[in-house]
Amino acid sequence: MDDLDGTKLRIKTDLDPQGPKFLEKDAAVVGAVKLFAFQAYLDNIHNYSREEAAAALAVNRLSFLFNDEGEFIKNPYTSPGL
Repeated sequence: MDDLDGTKLRIKTDLDPQGPKFLEKDAAVVGAVKLFAFQAYLDNIHNYSREEAAAALAVNRLSFLFNDEGEFIKNPYTSPGL
């Protein structure tokens, strides 16, 4: 990716072998952002009805990075509708 002046930009990071670690955030704030961002896709969330997905997103209880056990998802599911 190039910067505005044409300089090549590179982002580099070292990841923990157990996956990324995130700071604690206000669940209602993060949930509101997720719900706004993903509201058009609520019908395509695996194993959730539209209402269940909206409710889970609104309180930040639905993650696209971690499974139900809190482990980083290494083999993601891709919805056939996407």
